Amino acid sequence: MQNEAEAQKLVPRVSLREILTNPALRIPLVIAMMMMIAQQLSGINAAIFFSVKIYEQAGLNEDESLYATIAMGTMNVLMTFVSLVLVEKAGRKTLMLIGLSGMMIDTILLTLCLVLQSESARWLSYASIVLVILFVVMFATGPGSIPWFLVNELFASNARPMASSIAVLINWTAAFIVGLGFLPIQQASLCYFHIK
Repeated sequence: MQNEAEAQKLVPRVSLREILTNPALRIPLVIAMMMMIAQQLSGINAAIFFSVKIYEQAGLNEDESLYATIAMGTMNVLMTFVSLVLVEKAGRKTLMLIGLSGMMIDTILLTLCLVLQSESARWLSYASIVLVILFVVMFATGPGSIPWFLVNELFASNARPMASSIAVLINWTAAFIVGLGFLPIQQASLCYFHIK
């Protein structure tokens, strides 16, 4: 370990300019950035940030919404541990595709539940809880952790700090955009469905 640490001191650090201009580094950087964007545009932060509001719109009272949000957070933590085991057995690509596909199907079903929800169909409120929790389960099994693994696996140790910094910047920028854009998009969607 000491020899490796000494050898690392001799390898020059990769600069921002080099990581952006060197094709051998730029291609893995684009892959890492796209994974981070896909992670955030999957909508997980919208589900987490606005879960209580989503549950209330589904017809649950304040206490039920709070308990459903706690259940969602608990499942997120549990499934993150499960994904650590699955990632080596099933593979990164498989888990990423299963997670994103499951999230897409889940989102379509959740949208249908919210649009069709009425006083006479109280069961759709509870179906919404299950679907949001399932959304989080799908996220945690693949898109939640895999982008972070890939950043570290795509780059040599001298380029890893710069690549990780860029990946984190992209991730939080995309999270900010999702958080900022969710409510206006939701309101536009609700107006569209109510007008039709």
